Amino acid sequence: MGFLINELKSGDITPNLTKCVAEWRNKNLKYFFDQKPVSEESSRNFLENKVRDSDSIFAVAFNNGGAVGHIGIIKGPSGSEPELDNLIVGGRAEGHYVADELEKWAIAYSRDIIRAKSVGLKLLSHNFLAKRLHLENGFAKIEELKLHETQAGENRNFSVCRSTGCELHHSTEKAEYWQLIFR
Repeated sequence: MGFLINELKSGDITPNLTKCVAEWRNKNLKYFFDQKPVSEESSRNFLENKVRDSDSIFAVAFNNGGAVGHIGIIKGPSGSEPELDNLIVGGRAEGHYVADELEKWAIAYSRDIIRAKSVGLKLLSHNFLAKRLHLENGFAKIEELKLHETQAGENRNFSVCRSTGCELHHSTEKAEYWQLIFR
């Protein structure tokens, strides 16, 4: 394929990487639960927090020295299954199966390193490309999720509605929970 996937280290956080992450996210806001545009500075803070967070693993795919995508694994509390998060590709990665390889890397990491029995993920229901990718990698849709929506101007934010009372701000947007069980 010509690209490498590495767990993110603090030395990997360069101005070029933070610029790429900001561009990718802003170009694909409609697929994120938090649809607030980001700056290069907020992208750098996001990446630095991922490196420091002991409950998550964050990997970046590189092609010819340039970043082409990333994915996160949230390990969660002891005994809970990990969740994949923040899968995105951009720039020179489009059409090069980087998303598939990043997801396969995260699945293998969850199974072989974390030793999880399964791995899950949440996605907005209109993200059809992601659904196809997840199906191809063995995931199955487990449930539809109700969403709580907050909005400040054009910045929409969705969170999973798991308690009573959040129906007051129920969103028409739908989300889904998918899972891959390791055999």
